[in-house]
Formats: sequence, C-alpha cells, structure tokens
Amino acid sequence: MWLIVSKASFTSDGVNVIVVTRTRSVNQEPTHRCEQCSRVYSHHSSLRNHQKFECGKPAQFGCPLCQYRCKRKGNLKSHIRNVH
Repeated sequence: MWLIVSKASFTSDGVNVIVVTRTRSVNQEPTHRCEQCSRVYSHHSSLRNHQKFECGKPAQFGCPLCQYRCKRKGNLKSHIRNVH
C-alpha cells in the first residue's frame, strides 16, 4: 500500500535518527464502495466510519449561530471556528 520514496539518516545529539518519507501510490484506486449510496473510499476504515456515522443518518449537530447542520461534531467545530 505504501511506497517508500526516500530514506535518510543523521545523528542528532549523539542519537542516530532514520527518517523515512512515504507516500501512497498514485495508481491506487479507491476500492471500498458503500452499498447504500455508492460512495467510494481508499481505505476500509474510512468506509466503516462513513457507514457508522454518515450514510443514511440525519445531521445531528446544529450550529447555535446559524442554520448549518452536520453529521460530525468535528465538522461543526470547524464551521464555528472558520465562519463565526
């Protein structure tokens, strides 16, 4: 799933440090599809979270300052921080 694109090592305060930079393959296609709404995800855990918290569920978090509603508490926090 991961491709190692660079590996570097150095010494910092007498400690050997190895840094590995990795990235997802560009050719990797999303393969996990929700059977209810057909949304597609690259990772099975993302599909499970979608099915558990979003798909077919009503928006349960509402902004106290406007009419914005969302299905995730983190999205509401971001909305309040960025909009109000």
